[in-house]
This record gives sequence, C-alpha cells and structure tokens, in this order.
Amino acid sequence: MIPRRFAFLLLGLSAMPPLFQTPALRGEEKTSRPFPEMPEVLYYEGFETSAVTWKVGKVDTATVQGPGNAHSFKLGETKKDNDKWWSGSTDLPVRFPAGMDPNEIHIQFMLWTDEMGEIGIKFKDGDFSEKAHSMKVKAWCPVLLRLCDLTKDKKHVTKDASFRNVEVSFRPRDKNKTPNVFIDDFIISCGARPADLLPRLATLESGHAALIRSAAQDGFTFSPQIKEALQSALKHQTGSRKPKTVLVVGARSSDTNELVKGLEADAAREKAAGFNFVPAAAPNGFPLGGLDDMRTLLSYNIQKTEAGVALLMLGHADTLARGRPGDSTKVVLERILEAGCVPILCLPPAPQKNDKGKPDAFTSSVSNVCLELGVPWVDEGFCIKNLKNAMDKQDLSTAGVEALAGLAMQAIKHVDASVFPRK
Repeated sequence: MIPRRFAFLLLGLSAMPPLFQTPALRGEEKTSRPFPEMPEVLYYEGFETSAVTWKVGKVDTATVQGPGNAHSFKLGETKKDNDKWWSGSTDLPVRFPAGMDPNEIHIQFMLWTDEMGEIGIKFKDGDFSEKAHSMKVKAWCPVLLRLCDLTKDKKHVTKDASFRNVEVSFRPRDKNKTPNVFIDDFIISCGARPADLLPRLATLESGHAALIRSAAQDGFTFSPQIKEALQSALKHQTGSRKPKTVLVVGARSSDTNELVKGLEADAAREKAAGFNFVPAAAPNGFPLGGLDDMRTLLSYNIQKTEAGVALLMLGHADTLARGRPGDSTKVVLERILEAGCVPILCLPPAPQKNDKGKPDAFTSSVSNVCLELGVPWVDEGFCIKNLKNAMDKQDLSTAGVEALAGLAMQAIKHVDASVFPRK
C-alpha cells in the first residue's frame, strides 16, 4: 500500500521543520473528499481495490513491489505526434483547484521503469502539463511536483482553473525500446506534503476498502466518496424519510411491478428484514416506467411514500431519447437528492451492434453524471451474462428483470448498511 517505499523520503523530511500544519483549506473547493477525516487529501489511488478508474493501461499484479502491496498500474502504449508514449489517465471525482492556491496543491506518485526516459503529467480541461526526466531504472522512486509548476503556453496555473482529468505519460529515451512502466500511490493534496500524509492515509484506506464496489467486479458501484455525498444530501432532507422504504421505477411500466416482485422474493430469500418495496405510480394508480415518467412524477411519489431509497431502472428507449444523454437523468437524480432520498440507478446492458453506439454513449454520459453527483449505479448487463432468454428485443425480459432484482437487492443492502445511521 503506502509507507514501505517512502521510508527514505520520510527520513529526509523528518529533519525539516513542520512547514505544513494542516490549515483549513481555502477557496471554493468541493466539500467531497476521498477521506473526510483528512481534508488535505483531494485524491488518492493505490490500485489495491477493485474500483480502479484509470484507463489506457491496466492494473498489474505480477510486478514485485514490496510487503503488503500487491498492485500497481502499468501504463499502456499510445501515439502522440507520431511518437510512441506509454500513458494512463483518469477522471477525477472533484474539480480543482477551484479557488484553492496552486502553490499549496501537491501531486506525488511512485514510478518504476526499466528504461531511461521522460515522464510527463497533464491536467485536462485546460491542458496544463509538466515534464521531468526519470532518475532511476528498475527501482521505485517518487515523482513530486506542485500544481503551480504546470504550464500552458508558458503560463502557470491560477486558482481560477478547473481540472477534471489527469494523465501520466512516459516516453523512452531510446525510441526503439519497449519499456515497462508502472505507477502507484498517486496522491493529490492541499496544504500538506503527500509524504507527511501517507502513513495515516494507509490506515484509513484499509477501512475504506470494505465500502468499495465496482461495476466490473460487483455489478454496482459504491465508494467512500459516494457515502460522503449521500450522507451530505440526507443532512439537508426536506421531510421525514423511511430508509428501508424503496420506491421502484422500471424501464417500462410492466417492469416496475416485476422488479418489485423480484426484490420482495430476494429479500425474503436472504432474510433481509424490514424492507418495503413500493411501485411508483401515477395518481390514477398506473405504474410508472421510463425516464419521462421519472422526470414528471417521481417527486410526487417520494413525497407520498416518504421513501428513503429510489431504485430507477433505465431501458433501451431512454438511451435513444433526444437531447444530451445525461441531462434528463441528472435532473431526476438532483431532485431525488434534494428531497433527501438516495437514488440507485440501473443502466441498460451493452448495446446491440445495430444501435450505432448511441446507447453506449448514453451509458458513458450517465455514469459520469453518477460520478459527479455521488450516486451508485447498477449494470443491468452484469446479472444476465450467463442467463438464457434474458432479453426481450432490446430490453430485459421477465427473466432478465428478475435477475436484475437480485443484483439490485445487493446494492440496496450495501447502501442501507453504509449510508443510513444505525439506531
């Protein structure tokens, strides 16, 4: 995880006076932090959990890194300006500096490479970057810089900038070589040096790992950031809420009742006591279905039922709706959060070949909205991988909805145990 490779760095810093005293963060930064107990940490990824969001390269488990540390991230080959680079990138859950002083924001990660070369880091939504030459080969060494070191057209980052994506790139000195390049323990901090935070961060991360779920391995998403965002929404709820009352909306009106039946059966099978699953309905009693119904009648249903959780299932028709893919979904999710209710969104399975990629773009856009708002989402395709007759044309069949109910119940129980206070 963390402390073992930084011992030499900590020894050097221990002789220095305490320059950083954990000041209160300034500016208009978001309140969300990966570790609420350590507001100085804006972002951290140790690649030890299943919820890794880095792209281009891949998580590596074969490289020996030290006791207690099993994973790193191996950069993948890319092309830039006709040169071969090895890179990895990720979308950050919080925009920054967003009013914070770039001089106080530090970026640090560990680097291992078997070839000499040039390492670069770029923050996007502005494309500010900085380059440095790797100093060692076949050994882990820290790369440390401040946000104010990054430039674009010879201009430095100001506190008014806003970054949402980071990319790490490596170019070997010998262009004919194919390097192996790994990064680990990527941290962004404000008001304190990363090396001063890492020992305590290692302890906190071990506790947070139990919260994390990923769509790829678990079928749904959850993280400490999602927990913090949802608990913050609950503090501002406008009325009383029943945590174990789950308001259910299917992709089609027929799916709504089927999903409720499946949830009730799964709750009984797993002895998950106390849950009450309520189908969302129009004033005339007809069950709701699809994003349009959610937008117009979901607030009415939340007020009527006092539900603490809303399970929303999207379908193929929603992916083909006009307009920007995530906008309508974002409006629905924001309304639910404003009411002090926890939304769990179910996204459609991967598109068929003749869909020309639009549903795929929808899923990408909506999952980014969930990341921005701190909302967990369920992958409908995860639970039907090995299920025959799971689809009814482009939507889930009755059997597919039943399978989704089982996966959704796992997400509901995880949210219930992690977000709502125990009495």
